[in-house]
Amino acid sequence: MSGFIDDQRGAVAVWALLIMASLLLAWTGTVRITQEVTASDVDLQRAVQEAARAAAYQVTPESQASGSPRIGEAAARAAFEQKLRENLGLGANLAPLPGTALARAPRYSLAVYNGSAGYGATAGKRYDFDGVIVTETSLSASGFPVRFGITGVAVQQGTSGTITAELPTPGVVAVVEATLNAAVGRDPMVVTRWSSARVVWTGWRW
Repeated sequence: MSGFIDDQRGAVAVWALLIMASLLLAWTGTVRITQEVTASDVDLQRAVQEAARAAAYQVTPESQASGSPRIGEAAARAAFEQKLRENLGLGANLAPLPGTALARAPRYSLAVYNGSAGYGATAGKRYDFDGVIVTETSLSASGFPVRFGITGVAVQQGTSGTITAELPTPGVVAVVEATLNAAVGRDPMVVTRWSSARVVWTGWRW
């Protein structure tokens, strides 16, 4: 079945609708993407968007069968990290491979939110990676819509931030910070991107 991706990009506080593309999905549903550009590196922008989308695709088989989709948190984190590896040239521990653009492992905050527990998933979890260690935090079941505040490399449920993202259905909100190798005689560039992706499903049963 065909679905679609809504893709929004722009400078901080400047929103622009750029593209609506059709995708063929493996299950009956779609993921809607929102993205904010907070610096100028196109590769990181694409990497974070694709990582968020891959995470949101991880709907549990139980919830898919029931018609009440929920995202498997562990699978979402694994898919998110795998896309970062593929697009940014990272190794198993997210450390940059030789010859790639990053000076060190990126930092990220990934919130996976379902609204309530059930069908093989919890209400939600947040994963914070400091470049070495991942910290896992449970999110509260506060239904929909839910807002997340993004400040720096932190995603916080139900709070305001420099940027605010809203999920009306199960989805993910992520922010990634990467330190890029600089040209000779220049300082490394720190680049930040965020993206949110949500499940859009026909025939919801809550």
